[in-house]
Amino acid sequence: MAGIDAQVAALLAQVRRLKVNIDAQGQAASAAVAFPRNASSTLPIPRRTVFDRNLEPGMRGTDVKALQERLIRLKIMHGTSTGYYGEKTRDAVGKLQRVFGIPTTTANGHFGPMTRSFVQYTQFAEPMLADLPPVATSSLEQ
Repeated sequence: MAGIDAQVAALLAQVRRLKVNIDAQGQAASAAVAFPRNASSTLPIPRRTVFDRNLEPGMRGTDVKALQERLIRLKIMHGTSTGYYGEKTRDAVGKLQRVFGIPTTTANGHFGPMTRSFVQYTQFAEPMLADLPPVATSSLEQ
């Protein structure tokens, strides 16, 4: 039993050291991420947003602003985030749905359950997606 207790104690110590290292790396990484195509530019790692409601035209809020910022980083929406879900946001959400083949349970361009889930769970892949070329508008308007 003493041998097992020593192994458990050693593993717990190793876990604590790893946690300290991971926390330190996370703090350093949250400062900025450099993308390979243009080494001179850095983008901040986006804050993760929990999208807990469907969004549609006419709505306002910090979650609308976070959605707009995400669409801008993915080069699907152009301009600045305002926090207002207007025509520009609706069109960008529609493009996102078409580009990624997201089935919609509500009207196209509405941020419903399927689109919300897609955006929620792909946030963690965003640093890889952010280096994609802009989405060609003409190929989406059919």
